Amino acid sequence: MKKGGFGSGGFGAFSSSTASLSYVAPPPDLSNVPQDFIVPFKNLLKRDSTTKSKALEEIIACVKKSDQPVDDSVIDVWAQLYPRAAIDNNRRVRELSHNLLLELVKSAKKRIEKTLPKLVGPWVAGTFDKDKGVARAALQVSAHILDSDQKKAKFWIAFQGKFLEYANEAIRETADSLSDERTTSKEDMEAKYYRVLGSSMAMIQHLLPTIKDDQYPDELKRFFDADTLWTLAASEDTSVRRAFYQLVASYLDNKPSLLEPKLKDVGKVLVAESPKKDQRGSAVDLFRALISVTKCFPKVWGSKSPLDRLRPLVQKGSQGGSDEYWAELDQLLAILPTSSPDYAANASAFLKSMRTAITSREERRQNTPSAWACYLNTVDRITAGSTPSPEFLQENLYPLTREYLHPSTETSAWAYAQPPHLFKAWKIVPYTTSEEVRTSAKEEWQKLGDDFATGLSNSLPEVDPDYEKSQLELAAQGERWFTLVQGFLRGAPSQQSFDGDADLPSVVASTSSKLLESAQDLLSRRNYKPFCAAAVLKAAFTKAPGLCSKTDLINKVFPLDDQEAFDKLVVSRSLPYLAPCLAAVTQDQPDFSEKVWAKLIDAALSRGFPSGAPIVKELVSVPLPQAVAQKSESLQSFIVEAWQDFAKEEPSSTVVEQLCRASISHAIVDDNALQSLASSFAQDIGVSGKYDPEFKALDLLLRNKSALFTDAPVDLFTKLLSLEETADSERTMKAAATRSLIQKQYGGNKLWLEVIRRSLADAEPSSLDIGTLVRHAKEILSSGVPLADILPSAKMWNTELYSFLRDTPDPSLSITSSFGGAYFLATEGEGSTPTTLKRDRQGRSIPARMAVYTTQLLTDVDLENLPVDLLELIFLTAVLANDDLTVMKENGLWSLRAAEDTRTERSDEIQSFLDLGTALLARVAGASAAWKDGDLNGNSLAETLIQSLLQQAVDLSSRALYASKVLTELFQALVSVHGYPVPGAKFDEWFTKLGIMKATPQTIFAAIAFLTGFDEGLASSRAVANLYNRLVSDIVGCFPSSPKTLYNVVLLNICLSVYPPAKTPVEQRKLVFALKQFTTWVQTSDEMTFGLTAEVCKGIHRILPNVAQVYGPYWREAVDYCLLLWEKARNDTPQRWPAYVLPSIRLISAMEALEDPNDDLVEALEETALDRSKALIRLLELPHDVVNTARQILDETLCRVVQKIPLKHLTSEKDLLTNLYGLLSSCSRDVQTAAFGLLHRALPAQQEEEVLETLLEEKVAKLPDELLSLIQSVPALEKYTDEELAGFPVDIRSYLLGWHLVFDAYNQAPLQVRKQYTESLKADNSLNALLELMFDVLGHSTGQALNLDKNTFSVDHIRSYDVSQSEEGTPERDMQWLLVHLFYLSLKFLPGLVKSWYLDLRSKQTKIALDSWMAKYYAPLLISDALDEVNDWASSQEAPQEDEKELRVRVNRTAKEVSAGYEIDEEFASIAIKIPAGYPLESVEVIGENRVAVNEKKWQSWVRATQGVITFANGSITDGLAAFRRNIIGALKGHTECPICYAVVSADKKLPDKRCGTCNNLFHRLCLYKWFQNSNKNTCPLCRNPIDYLGSSTRRGGGGD
Repeated sequence: MKKGGFGSGGFGAFSSSTASLSYVAPPPDLSNVPQDFIVPFKNLLKRDSTTKSKALEEIIACVKKSDQPVDDSVIDVWAQLYPRAAIDNNRRVRELSHNLLLELVKSAKKRIEKTLPKLVGPWVAGTFDKDKGVARAALQVSAHILDSDQKKAKFWIAFQGKFLEYANEAIRETADSLSDERTTSKEDMEAKYYRVLGSSMAMIQHLLPTIKDDQYPDELKRFFDADTLWTLAASEDTSVRRAFYQLVASYLDNKPSLLEPKLKDVGKVLVAESPKKDQRGSAVDLFRALISVTKCFPKVWGSKSPLDRLRPLVQKGSQGGSDEYWAELDQLLAILPTSSPDYAANASAFLKSMRTAITSREERRQNTPSAWACYLNTVDRITAGSTPSPEFLQENLYPLTREYLHPSTETSAWAYAQPPHLFKAWKIVPYTTSEEVRTSAKEEWQKLGDDFATGLSNSLPEVDPDYEKSQLELAAQGERWFTLVQGFLRGAPSQQSFDGDADLPSVVASTSSKLLESAQDLLSRRNYKPFCAAAVLKAAFTKAPGLCSKTDLINKVFPLDDQEAFDKLVVSRSLPYLAPCLAAVTQDQPDFSEKVWAKLIDAALSRGFPSGAPIVKELVSVPLPQAVAQKSESLQSFIVEAWQDFAKEEPSSTVVEQLCRASISHAIVDDNALQSLASSFAQDIGVSGKYDPEFKALDLLLRNKSALFTDAPVDLFTKLLSLEETADSERTMKAAATRSLIQKQYGGNKLWLEVIRRSLADAEPSSLDIGTLVRHAKEILSSGVPLADILPSAKMWNTELYSFLRDTPDPSLSITSSFGGAYFLATEGEGSTPTTLKRDRQGRSIPARMAVYTTQLLTDVDLENLPVDLLELIFLTAVLANDDLTVMKENGLWSLRAAEDTRTERSDEIQSFLDLGTALLARVAGASAAWKDGDLNGNSLAETLIQSLLQQAVDLSSRALYASKVLTELFQALVSVHGYPVPGAKFDEWFTKLGIMKATPQTIFAAIAFLTGFDEGLASSRAVANLYNRLVSDIVGCFPSSPKTLYNVVLLNICLSVYPPAKTPVEQRKLVFALKQFTTWVQTSDEMTFGLTAEVCKGIHRILPNVAQVYGPYWREAVDYCLLLWEKARNDTPQRWPAYVLPSIRLISAMEALEDPNDDLVEALEETALDRSKALIRLLELPHDVVNTARQILDETLCRVVQKIPLKHLTSEKDLLTNLYGLLSSCSRDVQTAAFGLLHRALPAQQEEEVLETLLEEKVAKLPDELLSLIQSVPALEKYTDEELAGFPVDIRSYLLGWHLVFDAYNQAPLQVRKQYTESLKADNSLNALLELMFDVLGHSTGQALNLDKNTFSVDHIRSYDVSQSEEGTPERDMQWLLVHLFYLSLKFLPGLVKSWYLDLRSKQTKIALDSWMAKYYAPLLISDALDEVNDWASSQEAPQEDEKELRVRVNRTAKEVSAGYEIDEEFASIAIKIPAGYPLESVEVIGENRVAVNEKKWQSWVRATQGVITFANGSITDGLAAFRRNIIGALKGHTECPICYAVVSADKKLPDKRCGTCNNLFHRLCLYKWFQNSNKNTCPLCRNPIDYLGSSTRRGGGGD
């Protein structure tokens, strides 16, 4: 849609009138409006603003979503509602009304033209809304319709009448007609009213310039004749007043003639009334209106003085407004008529009002220059016509100078004036034209000078507390005085003497000269102590040197013949003020000055350093003449000493720093001295205790004398970089700033190239970090520096790497590497790596630094032009570093001799380097595209590298070994990227050409590289098959003492790894011969090296699947040999024995795992089973002096095998179990796990036998002493950091696993044995230590208990602990799991001890945390366990005897209650046991529910006894139930039925207790009493003999006891 959409012409025919703004306007007819618009339009008629806003939003949405143009009926309705919506009190409603108009215009396009006249009034008035958001919305409509300046001009002309019509309607509205007073507050009514008036006046103001003189005179007259308009000047609304004044000013500027008939009203409103009203915010617009009316009609001011009329307004000032107020007032005053008779008479009063306004608190200080300028212009105008009187000047001008020079309360009305104002003020004074004025001016300046001199003379002495304040005030007054003098004398001829009073400058100069004499005299008299006088002299010499040069003042200030005066001067506060005076005359009086400087320097230096530093600082800062300063050797020495003090690590004084800065900025120090200082600072930077770590001195020299460092910027640059890496954050920032300064001055690339070269060629604790070097190397590489310039020296790298390659490899690497026994072949080393190798602070050696740097640098660099020798060195370093990491070599490429956390950090860095090396190797392999096609002789980077490495793998040196390892890695990378070459026969051609497939010292490493690199890919190779057959055949003729034997066996084992088990291309017969030869060698084990031993075990293991069905003595010999090796390991070194123990264990495991072994093998295994179990456990006891990957692999394998030891072996050999307890304390987690697993299985079985013996022999049961010793060794948490504790230290693990075994013993023990165990633990107080450690670790002690839900510990984790699964998570989680489970076991088996500990616990914080933890996680489980135990006990009760009955037990899980009842004569004696929520830390409650057969006292004793049994029997509810049952049965024992009622229990719940003395039968008392009553006889019912003792109690019992 084209913007505007109204064509290129004007605006056509329009409808007649605008809609009413009044709220009583009739509602529109909605009968023709589309259905979607009816409800929103109705809502728009409601009073609530929120409802209106939502209605407008709905209408806008309806217009937008419609695909068709909006219906005309909607536009018509909106034309009636729009005027009132556009002036609504709610800004959102107003904004949305304009937004709706915009959408209607967009939708209706040209069809809206006929309705536009009804809309333009409120629309254009909306553009003048005070709210910016509303105005912006209205302007968007304008921007859409009026998209060019031409259209805008036509629009304003076309709708002039409509605008006037709208304005005339608006001006005649009232607050009551615009708003309903019944629903609208008075404030909102007035706000709407003023908004309508303001926007209407703004619209007319904008319209006036477009109306020609003959257009719309009636409409304009009608608007300006409105009575309301002329009352708006007194409106309370600032915006309305401003709009009114702006409208009047615009009318006067555009159509003054039309306003002339209203001049009387204008005068009344603007001139007479408005200045008297509050004009805050509108005063500037009022002034502009007054300016316009004054220019057009000056007579409007009438006969009264204009100054008098304006005074009320002027007296208030701008009232927080801008300086426009004073500028407009100045313009107004400039054109005011001055013909009124009382104009001059009112001048002083008017000026006083102005002064009051200027200095009022409400006046902004930014307005002061404009305000005083206006004031002085006003004075100038007032005095322009006649000579002012001295009195007028005294009242209206002179106080300006007094207040400026010496502010006081008397002249506070003249505050804030500045020298330019004073100069202007004195220019107004007609000094040369009036004798009377001249005399007045002279007297004024003389008085000012006398007052100032008096003030100096009367200045306070040093002992007065206000001395400093008074001196500074007088010094400031002197500065202001001579600032004025400087202005007065500016431009005067240099030869002018300023004598007499010919002109005002002469008067000022004469007064100032007398003042200077007074100041000098005061200094002499008071020994230079009043520094205010010195400050006056300084101001004079610096601001009015011409005045000072005409006197001998300087000679009096510095008397050369008075050394005492100089001594006093240098220690006085006056020195900083007087030294500049000397500097001011140095050029004119060089001889005199040099003598004075010399005396001052001598006097200052005589006080020594640092006392004399403040004095020298002042002299140097003046500045001291360079020639004078450099002549004085003593001064040079003094300043050098100051520099050295400034550079010290201890903070130097500010004075010393200022002295140093001044000495270098004014070139006071000799260049040779500075050079020496610079060299010293550069050499010792960063040395603790020597020079400042903040680099103040160094930074100062660099910024001002950078040439001093040209000889050693690289060393300094490197030291600063090193400090950036090692210092704290604040020092790092300072070092970086200084380093950046050097880099900027000397060129970054040049410096960095040299820094990188030096940093890679050395390794010291202060060496730069590799990350820093790489980051900056990449930056200079991106700037165009060649790659070769930033790479390390290959020659140096090779030399440094050789120091490590000559070391004999660790034998245990044969376990971890695919090279296996190849490590036994590298025997041509020259010894171990020297321990004095250079290392950086991360433990890196020089080749390690070079390798890490290069790999990180090459991550984003193209490899095409990279030298092959550097790639070779990177990969050699990588494979060597990998082996160092595997064996945790302490003195390898990285030093791993460090604390655990440091070692971990360095291990991570090595792994990161290896990852980068692997990625780089993959990139090299990826660049050899011809490899896949079988082109193995190309010239790609990979093939060039292969040729170079093959040339190195030609002997049995360590370098040859690692070169072949790099070959293996490269082959594997090529296969990973491209797959195996096609066709595979290319391999055989390659092997034939190279001639490497043979077991010779020159070829064996290369052959191993190919076999391990291509692995199963060579299974189809004929050359490899031939090699295999040849090696098997050669074994038969070998002897253990022959070096060739080891070559053959190693290469044979690696060949075997190429083929799947049992599928080797060799006849079984040959393999049997090889097996026989192997077992023959083991019979002469003394002749076999440990390497050959390991390889023989591997060989037997590898050929085992192929000869498993072969019978013979080989198997028993092999097994015996393995047992022999295991025993031998106990006396071998930890570096050697893992190499052969692991293969032997794997061999035995492979024998045991065979699916269909021959009978000889089965027999050999069965006969040696117990011996193997013993030997394996003894292997666990081997010390862990070396902890590395190889040992971890061995431990894991050994522990898996140990777990398979039969239980009968463990229980039959008590010594084995005893040894296992000690293994729980091993420093190896795997060994701990194995020992625990065995004990976990064996201990219950062993305890079962011991418990049986204990019960039979009535001994006291006890836990094993070794186990008790384990749990009594409580680890101290204090010795561990949080990080170390999170690693689950082995001693804590050993302690906790010991406790788990204790509870294992409890689990199978009967109650009597458990009690004896508990008594033992209670006596040792062992459980308390466990609980304290437990809750320290789990966070209860700090009130932050472990959240089991958040840490995903389930009910199963609480109830059980699986040591094998625990190792799957982190060590910290393992520890938490074990503790969580142990607490459960403690509560289950030792609730009494836990409760005792809990009751004695003093920490309220721990108790609170434990209570909530118990209630949430443990109590529900233990309550459930207790109820399950009750159920099991109830269902497994022994069958009752003939005269007994079973205890009936009911369990209510919901109520956590157990009910137990015993039947007696169809009634139940029952109790209830209630379990609390905090069970078992809270005791259960036993309640007697139904008493039967006993009295209340007896019954309560049973209830208490039951509760006591539960409480003191470790909380066992079943024990309490058993005790209750025993009590009842015991009470009923011997009681028979009563012969009278045939029941055991009477109606009063008692047993028969009255015995007949004759027949001995028992009766209930109650029954017997009834019998006596009914029979009227006191005889026994059975024998009829008298019963003569009932007594009174029995009779009472008849009443129902």
